[in-house]
Amino acid sequence: MKTLFLVLMLAGSFSAQAQKPLSATLTNPGSLTAKFDPKQKIPMLKSCLMSNGKPRPYACEFALIEIEVVGKNGVTLGKLTPGNSNLTLPKSKASSDVDAPDGKSAALGYLFKLRYRRVHKPAFPTAQYVISTATVDMPSTPSELKELHTFTDVPGKLPGAIQEYAFIVTLPYPTTGSPALIVPIRYIQIANPVTFGKFQSPINKLSDRAETAMSLYFGVDFKQ
Repeated sequence: MKTLFLVLMLAGSFSAQAQKPLSATLTNPGSLTAKFDPKQKIPMLKSCLMSNGKPRPYACEFALIEIEVVGKNGVTLGKLTPGNSNLTLPKSKASSDVDAPDGKSAALGYLFKLRYRRVHKPAFPTAQYVISTATVDMPSTPSELKELHTFTDVPGKLPGAIQEYAFIVTLPYPTTGSPALIVPIRYIQIANPVTFGKFQSPINKLSDRAETAMSLYFGVDFKQ
């Protein structure tokens, strides 16, 4: 199993009344080790349908299994899955809660562990695959994507081994007025850049062009 670690920093200026897009700074400080129960049943991709219900022109290469969310002291707070991507995270369980220099904002940090596996050979060969996120749940233009990580993957016996990519999501919020997350991640995908570029209009939703994707609807309970 491959395990990688990345810090995704979302930072920017905001107030309780106004919200502005945030920039992201990426670093790679280290690695993690994850273990899985070999007897655990892993959900497999039974079909590869697009958002309009029609079969995708090219078979999906990967299946997203889950995103485990980890908080303070390594405690698992819940999991986001393709069948249930709603999750409420307690503020008190965040792995970090850092005040901004302006004194008007702060940011919570949670560890996200993305798990996926290969389920089909590539439709088109590629030198690398790209994991990206977006702050909208159904992006339709590549400009809405933020590249998170690139990796190589050589197809072998299918289904492939479970792979994991871990990254910290930092969520800014105002410390005055009603607390609310500002521009959190709402989407994640894994794409074969070559296959991704083969799709033509009217197939515009990026989730249809990606090899696997999921909308994310997590939130934070600021009273817990």
